[in-house]
Amino acid sequence: MDRRRIGDAVLVIGVLVTVLGVVLTLTDDGDDAPAEVVATPSHDATATPTATPRAETPEPIESTSAPTATPSPTPTTPAPTPTAEPIEAFYPAFNAALAEHDVEFLYARLAPPVFDRYGADQCRTYLDSLPPQDSQLEVIDVAGPAAWDWASDDVVTTVPDAYTVTLERTVDGQTSQIESHVVHVDGEVRWFTDCGDTL
Repeated sequence: MDRRRIGDAVLVIGVLVTVLGVVLTLTDDGDDAPAEVVATPSHDATATPTATPRAETPEPIESTSAPTATPSPTPTTPAPTPTAEPIEAFYPAFNAALAEHDVEFLYARLAPPVFDRYGADQCRTYLDSLPPQDSQLEVIDVAGPAAWDWASDDVVTTVPDAYTVTLERTVDGQTSQIESHVVHVDGEVRWFTDCGDTL
């Protein structure tokens, strides 16, 4: 009995050893399984990277020609306006010409409509015939310029820019007020008179 039991025990131990060996073999086989290989792209350290061509931006072309200078406009100087002779300044000279029989002054200061109505020759003859006049003229008032109808010898001419001058006239100690009419022509004062017969 003892030998049989000992034999059975040895058999059992042998089976266990065999099973253990199989288990250990399988375990080792699993550990030695080749690892999965993952393919990765190779990188050549010596490879020169290919540059992507880049569109070139054209540089601006500078003009070599000198810029054309724009001439500055030349300022236009307006023609000076002649200073008009004051009406009040005319009558002292007019009064002196009458007193001194200064025909040249009296003739040169006639208004253009007077020559149109009577003619230059008749006006000069009329002025030559005037005697020296001992009178004093003082300006009291000047009105205008304004339109004025110059009437003489049944003829009427409208003068658009006449001055009406109120004068105080003294002759032989007698003083009276009269009206005179004048215009400016090229800055000079011109007067009106009746030279005789109309043309």
